[in-house]
Amino acid sequence: LADLATRPDRRASIAGMWAAKEAAFKAACQAGIVQGRGAGAPLREIELRWEPAPEAVVAGVRIPVSVSHSGEYAVAIAHVL
Repeated sequence: LADLATRPDRRASIAGMWAAKEAAFKAACQAGIVQGRGAGAPLREIELRWEPAPEAVVAGVRIPVSVSHSGEYAVAIAHVL
């Protein structure tokens, strides 16, 4: 979160991070990595990394993510290989 101060649109960046964590958690549930808890997804337990490529770490498993945001909208996809 420290680098958010340098982002042109902090709200869009935060929304993109939220979307990335949600997508990674849902992908991890579908792959059987974690048990789904619906609205109780443990977002604080999901680490986002941006370098060298965007990924989320869920229960120790690295999951590639792609994030996009424009205006009021943010979207992310995650794929467990």
